[in-house]
Amino acid sequence: MGCFDAKVFARNLKTVMAHTNTKNKDLANALNYREDYISKIKTGKRTPPLPVVYQMCEFFDVSMDWLCGRKEY
Repeated sequence: MGCFDAKVFARNLKTVMAHTNTKNKDLANALNYREDYISKIKTGKRTPPLPVVYQMCEFFDVSMDWLCGRKEY
């Protein structure tokens, strides 16, 4: 069993944000977080807690397995 890879998560987050044309500010506003917090997650400098991962999955309608890099889209 592997551990959480923030870089893979960040790559997948960037992919889904680009695909949906979502900016850091848009996601921050939708999830009620600061834009710099989203930026740190998106660059892999911060590991999001499970509730934030869940919110992002719900927002983008993607699976947690995909966003965390456990499964191809």
